[in-house]
Amino acid sequence: MNDQQSTLEKIAASQGFKAFMKKLAIFAGIVTVVGLVMKLCGMQESEMLLVTGMSTLALVAFFCSWIPSPYEGFRGVWAFTMKVTGISLAVTIFGLLCLIMHWPGANLMLIVGISLLILDIPVLIWLYRLIKNHKNEHPEKDE
Repeated sequence: MNDQQSTLEKIAASQGFKAFMKKLAIFAGIVTVVGLVMKLCGMQESEMLLVTGMSTLALVAFFCSWIPSPYEGFRGVWAFTMKVTGISLAVTIFGLLCLIMHWPGANLMLIVGISLLILDIPVLIWLYRLIKNHKNEHPEKDE
């Protein structure tokens, strides 16, 4: 690993972190869906599940933004794009939680989060195509 990587980037590069985040995201998604169904049925216990599930999803989105690029030539663009994507997803998810729970600040968080996502989509598409072309040109270097 590179000496210039932060501690968070080193942790995020490990396979254990990626597997844990995947399982945590699935668990949080299930908890969120159960909480939403319970909220639609008018059960008061749904609030605890919604707060737990959606907060966990927001944390997963934020921490997954630190996963480093598997391709050496794309480290700078990848790091910036993934951080913007992770932070905007976290803000959007938390804004949705605030909207569902009728907490203040939901509109501002949704405007900021969704605006960043809309601005980030063309960059993500460009980065995807760049990496796809790189993989087609250098198939022997794929992991």
